[in-house]
Amino acid sequence: MADKIKLNYPAMTEMANQCKAVAQRLAETAKLGQTSAQEMQNGALLGDSGEAFANALTSSYVPQVKKLADKFNEVSKDILDAIQDMKSSDSGAGGLFN
Repeated sequence: MADKIKLNYPAMTEMANQCKAVAQRLAETAKLGQTSAQEMQNGALLGDSGEAFANALTSSYVPQVKKLADKFNEVSKDILDAIQDMKSSDSGAGGLFN
């Protein structure tokens, strides 16, 4: 007997939308981090501490947040692709019984 694969399309679509929304919020967070680093470099926090903080934001924090946003976008795309594959398989299999 073949394994049955069931997919709740509305729930999966909502999950993909949530992943996309998280990716957008993370991109905004990265932009805010970049803006904060610029403010530090423009004199908001003077001295070694300001420079170190700005450096930490630009060299570590911002790239990692962007990388995480990219992963959420990738997961969203993967979910939408899986939905398309399942719908295609469902319609193909349904045609065998006509």
